[in-house]
Amino acid sequence: MVTPSTSRARRARANRFQLRAFVSLLLIVSGVLVVGSGVILLLAPTGRTAFATGWSALGVGRQGWTALHDVFGLLWIPLLVYHGVLNRKPILVYLKDRVSKSFTWRWEALAAVALTVLLGTLTLLPNSPLLALGHDGSGGQAVERSVGSTPLTPVSPLGGKRGSASGTGD
Repeated sequence: MVTPSTSRARRARANRFQLRAFVSLLLIVSGVLVVGSGVILLLAPTGRTAFATGWSALGVGRQGWTALHDVFGLLWIPLLVYHGVLNRKPILVYLKDRVSKSFTWRWEALAAVALTVLLGTLTLLPNSPLLALGHDGSGGQAVERSVGSTPLTPVSPLGGKRGSASGTGD
């Protein structure tokens, strides 16, 4: 029999803040923002070109997109750790053999590790095909261009023009 006190208790449980759901949904929303800002930054002009042209997407400049990407990317770190703590039992089930109930390398875990190693290796290769996506093929180096009347020339890390022995640009 349902009494007023039991229905009140059910409503209180239903209205209680669900931390596990909050963390999972925040991971999804922030993940979409990280991916979206990452794609925009991948396609955006780099360096002085973005500044000189006043480039923006959806009213936000490159610096704003970088800040959004960084903040929500950093937010992922504690959220993923906490998500792992909240979901440790299901995660451990993924790593256990169903018959022997012991930890083992299941195919899913091996595939996840292999894909991570493959993408990490491809990213760190010189002239990486993954890093070249969306860029002009300059390997991240500034190339000579001009935007309007502002000439953009390659510079050395010490501030002089490339090829200058003195670093003064002469």
